[in-house]
Amino acid sequence: MYWEIQEVPSVKDFTQTARMGKWKAVRVADSYKTELYDLEKGQKRNP
Repeated sequence: MYWEIQEVPSVKDFTQTARMGKWKAVRVADSYKTELYDLEKGQKRNP
């Protein structure tokens, strides 16, 4: 599952999220960092 949220009409203000099984990945705005979450353990990992 994949989705994007854009809160204002600016290209820089958005969130991208993907979920696959027990994993959820989140990328905010124009950052190249992706946060990876293990939903079964409630832990955050930075790949």
